[in-house]
Amino acid sequence: MDIAKEVIGWLGFATSFSMLLPQVIKVIRSRDTKSLSLVMFLLTFVNALLWFTYGLIEKNMQLYIANACAMAASVIILFFIIVNLLKIKNKSKKNKVEKKTE
Repeated sequence: MDIAKEVIGWLGFATSFSMLLPQVIKVIRSRDTKSLSLVMFLLTFVNALLWFTYGLIEKNMQLYIANACAMAASVIILFFIIVNLLKIKNKSKKNKVEKKTE
């Protein structure tokens, strides 16, 4: 029974880890985050942080490793979302300044 429990735990780890991987790869390659939700990835990060903490408390390696990976993936995506939002904001400010000087 312990073997089945371990196998299920590691399969859960593998699927948790691979869930965000395609999105991370796409964002890194394209640098495009216009269609991504900042709130969704903030919640994904908080969710992973909570499960990571629970995994540490319970000494469950599958939980804390999977959620450490999910936190890392979320941070990468959040970084690109925030950078792109700042670029848009700066571009908007620049356009307003240019219109005022005309």
